[in-house]
Amino acid sequence: MDDPQESEVSFEFMKLNQPEEKCKPGISTVAQLLVGDANAVVKICGRVTLKGGVETLLSKGKTLKKQEALFTDNSGTIRLVLWENDITKVTSTSVYNISRIVVREFSGTKYLTLNKMPNMQPSQLKSKCQQRLTANVMFEKQGNMLSLFLSLRQAPPIPQNL
Repeated sequence: MDDPQESEVSFEFMKLNQPEEKCKPGISTVAQLLVGDANAVVKICGRVTLKGGVETLLSKGKTLKKQEALFTDNSGTIRLVLWENDITKVTSTSVYNISRIVVREFSGTKYLTLNKMPNMQPSQLKSKCQQRLTANVMFEKQGNMLSLFLSLRQAPPIPQNL
């Protein structure tokens, strides 16, 4: 049995290995951030995963708390550094819409950090952006689930008299 054509399915899907250009207008993707300018202030939408524990650092005579994390969307993953009060605003593996986040660069590697006035809103998995992110994560982990689903959907019904 061949995979169905896009015109033969009645729901929205996107092909794997073809990252979506944008979640919705005005939101940058990780792929765009990695090739874009450092010090840019952007909007992003994706999953935050905390890595390790909170570190305590001494900088310019001040003691600061730092939390390393990864930010993932449909196009890739980038390092995210959280400082002080922003650490408690994030729950690992949750999806967020974040406005006014800053792209920084250190030793040739880009990363994200929140500025002094970020707008970070947890997502309720209602927008297409979060639905596609969840679908991509699920499909990548479990193989080609779309083909399995479509083949089951087209299978003949099970007789009721068995």
